[in-house]
Amino acid sequence: DSSDSSQFGVVITKHAFNEADVDFQVEYSQTSYADVQGGYESQLLIFFAEEGTYPETLLQTDNDIGVFQASTVGYLKSKVFTTSDNTWFSCGTAEGSQSSSTPTKYLDLSLRIRRFNNVIHTYYKVLGGDEWIDNEEPMNIPQALHGVPVQFGFRVKKEWQT
Repeated sequence: DSSDSSQFGVVITKHAFNEADVDFQVEYSQTSYADVQGGYESQLLIFFAEEGTYPETLLQTDNDIGVFQASTVGYLKSKVFTTSDNTWFSCGTAEGSQSSSTPTKYLDLSLRIRRFNNVIHTYYKVLGGDEWIDNEEPMNIPQALHGVPVQFGFRVKKEWQT
């Protein structure tokens, strides 16, 4: 049942990356369901997690998405609202979070997250575009997570409607 808030998934790499510069990007297309629901559409989150993280440890329900985000080294998500022409972005680490928006609704995007010298950088790019756009300011990773090997993953927050 796709309207059940407990129906979702997480994908995470088995391999951990230990370099000072770890850079991942995802290109995606999203279908709008504005004709059958109101509110926010499904949201894509990309993230880094500590080495040894298993998908089972990241299976918080959509109602507990904050718990999921707090368990990551850093994350970036994008979202659109069914009746608005904006795209919102939020990103964060355990040190804090930030958000921004653009006055265009993008259903086709590339998202990018980068750990460089213990700082998380997040970007987006319009499909077909050449330029990565910074999403707010780079964010510090907590001292306890400096230099730890990271895995890359993604998940969808469904924003199910009943």
